[in-house]
Amino acid sequence: MEKMEKAVPSWFEFLKTNLSANQVIGMDYSQYPASALDARTKFFTEASLEVKNVPNLVDMVWGDERPARPVKPVMVLDA
Repeated sequence: MEKMEKAVPSWFEFLKTNLSANQVIGMDYSQYPASALDARTKFFTEASLEVKNVPNLVDMVWGDERPARPVKPVMVLDA
């Protein structure tokens, strides 16, 4: 899906159009600001779709093998 291209629906419009009433959409609530999550939940609820919180799938794949976040300062590289 081409994000934000003219005449291409947003991901949430795509889901609204392609899912049937009472289907469930899984979203990791921790990945959205509260205002965006509220807006999406309202949008989907009005379309008779259910939104459920799901775990972050990337974190599940990494498991205990995920490396620690880097703590070194950011540096600018020459072009």
